[in-house]
Amino acid sequence: MKTEHVAVKVSIRRKTCSLKIFKYFGVIRVERASERKESMKWYVLQFTTTRFAAVFKHLERLNFSYYCPMATEKYRRPDKQLSYRERLTPLFPGYLFIQADFDEVHTTTITGLPHTQRFIAFGGEPLAVPDDEVCNVQKGERNLLNFDEYPRLVEIMMMSEPRMRSMAMLNYITEKSLSHKMKRKKNDCHQKKESSKAQAAT
Repeated sequence: MKTEHVAVKVSIRRKTCSLKIFKYFGVIRVERASERKESMKWYVLQFTTTRFAAVFKHLERLNFSYYCPMATEKYRRPDKQLSYRERLTPLFPGYLFIQADFDEVHTTTITGLPHTQRFIAFGGEPLAVPDDEVCNVQKGERNLLNFDEYPRLVEIMMMSEPRMRSMAMLNYITEKSLSHKMKRKKNDCHQKKESSKAQAAT
């Protein structure tokens, strides 16, 4: 059935705004690093776009924390030209954020679930997403992001074409995650050098 895309609006927790409509699914509290184990991190999971409801159920059944912003899409009814219907679809089709500790659970426990595909990875390992970036996406849903401060992210979330929006977000998150990873690695090396110097001095 061919449908005509008319509009995308976003709400959050049943509140509507002038831009779009977002909804949270799953356990979406982003904990501070000090409140949880260091090994518990956010990752991006790819899944079959049209089977998102089934994926949500499988993740909830296994008590995984995940976050998938949803958009309410308005489309024209095929049987009535001046009538419209609404349906919930992922804001970034085919992708969601999931929190996991891979020291305690293997990646295949998740990717082995029906309709899931893979984790976004780098160097053969799932790429951890900084907490701040997940928080920024949540702020974007609430229209709390300052365009001057986060112009690229705001523009991505305002894209009208779902696939382009997903790809742009994926590129953005990957870039930010790799940058964060490199900074942490650099800081760790610096700390090790300083520690070695301190030990040598004593």
